[in-house]
Amino acid sequence: MRFWELIARIYCLFLGKMAEWPSGEARVIIVKRLLPTWAAAQTWGRIIFIKGAYARSDKLISHEKIHIDQWKKRGFFFPFVYFWLMLKSAKKNGFKKAYHEHPYEVEARDKSGH
Repeated sequence: MRFWELIARIYCLFLGKMAEWPSGEARVIIVKRLLPTWAAAQTWGRIIFIKGAYARSDKLISHEKIHIDQWKKRGFFFPFVYFWLMLKSAKKNGFKKAYHEHPYEVEARDKSGH
């Protein structure tokens, strides 16, 4: 997972880092913007990027911590599988619907309540 954390740190340079703090085994980084722009948070390895407006949302951070567990279970290829499933579904339904129906997102919502 260290490779993806390095990528996350580089990605952070473009997001406008505002603050950072540890949260269990995760590292939460508050940023000004995310890609895609409609996202409230993203997880890369054990790093959670969260937009400033959502910074103190325990439910959202819990949701993102489920993604950390998914990274651990699926290893290096997790982001590739995630994006492949997203593209496969988006081709039929569009991106926003694909996101809400994505199996990893459904699992994170079910387990975190968010």
